[in-house]
Amino acid sequence: MKKIIVLLLLVLCSVIALVKAMSNVEINQKCFSYLELAAAATTPEIALIHLKKATKYLEQNNLTSGYTSIIYKTRDENIGFWYNNLKQSEAQLEKVTAQTSAVEKSNLLSELRKTLLDQSNKDTILKTPPGLAVYPNNKLWVISIFVICITAVGLIISVFMHLNRIHIYDEYFRYM
Repeated sequence: MKKIIVLLLLVLCSVIALVKAMSNVEINQKCFSYLELAAAATTPEIALIHLKKATKYLEQNNLTSGYTSIIYKTRDENIGFWYNNLKQSEAQLEKVTAQTSAVEKSNLLSELRKTLLDQSNKDTILKTPPGLAVYPNNKLWVISIFVICITAVGLIISVFMHLNRIHIYDEYFRYM
């Protein structure tokens, strides 16, 4: 029975890891990569094209409001604030015309980079709410991982206790 439980646990862990990995790949390809391209753009027109692709994905997948946190809400996990900043940047870029000066375009691109990128560390990273790839199922993910971990620890303890009992009996019968 324990072998079946261990096998099911391994299958469940594999499925969860695969689904989580696929979710991360999808959001990276269909959203985050476009945000990175928008941040690296040299013209507002190019930045707008990529920013629109990212916001379109967010809208299609209902990733425009809420929090990715499960216990308490923090600023960096506020999807609505992050999404509204993206839309505000998009609106500013849409105002660019042929008459917009080079300085104004440069300022817009600079503001866009400040919105999209975090340069507080040595590395420059994209600002995104953590856990966005599995939102709105963050609670389900945490609970399932917690249950799997507790079950795994219980099974490991059970196996070691069983092995220890066998070892004790072997020692006992060897001296008889």
